This record gives sequence, structure tokens and C-alpha cells, in this order.
Amino acid sequence: MSEKPYKRVVIGVAGTGSEHLAQQQAVATAACVKCSVLAIHVLQPGEAPAPDLWDYLQAQCARWQVPLQVRVIDGNPAEELNAEAAATDMVVIGTKRLGKKFHLGMVAEQVIRQSAGTVHVVRLDG
Repeated sequence: MSEKPYKRVVIGVAGTGSEHLAQQQAVATAACVKCSVLAIHVLQPGEAPAPDLWDYLQAQCARWQVPLQVRVIDGNPAEELNAEAAATDMVVIGTKRLGKKFHLGMVAEQVIRQSAGTVHVVRLDG
């Protein structure tokens, strides 16, 4: 019997609304390999999470019957995602296109550079 390719998929949730495609892909991956999703929202100083922050992701996980854990923490987004990435197999992050060029945001670039595991980058148009 072979071991699962991933035990957990981690996704950063910024609450921008444009990240639904990344959330869909994280859940679809977890559903295919029968693992859980850990969603992390990193608070900036003085910020409070939006009340509907998890709604879309929770609906996707329920639809695909994927266990979901959520975590809200203070800190630097890239550092916190990489800390979780060290204990997981895959991180899913979204990035946007600026004009006609593909652009990695600061958090996405730092996660890619520092992660020891698989990083799945999803281009978010908008």
C-alpha cells in the first residue's frame, strides 16, 4: 500500500476575494489525494479578519468533503506560510497579473524561494 503524496495542503487566505481560484485548486488537490486543507490568515497590525473570510473555502471543502482547519495568526505572511510549509507537503498561493506581465507578489516570491516543499502558484486574473 502506497503512502499519500500529500498529508496536508496549506493555503494563505488574504481575504481579497480574487483568491477563489487558488482556494478551489487547493481543495481539489486535497480531495484527489484525500488529505486536509489548512487555511492561514495572517493579521497585519490593527487588522481584524472579515466575518465572511472563510465562507467560500468552507463551502468548497464541504462540497468536496475535505477536512478544513483554519488559523488566524499575527506576523509576517511569508514567514508564517513558510513555517507551516516546513511541516507540510504543499503550499498553494495566488498571484496576480499586472498588465500583460506575470507578477509574483512579495509573499509569493518569498514562499517560493524559502519553501522546502511543493509550491503551487495560481495566477489570479483581476
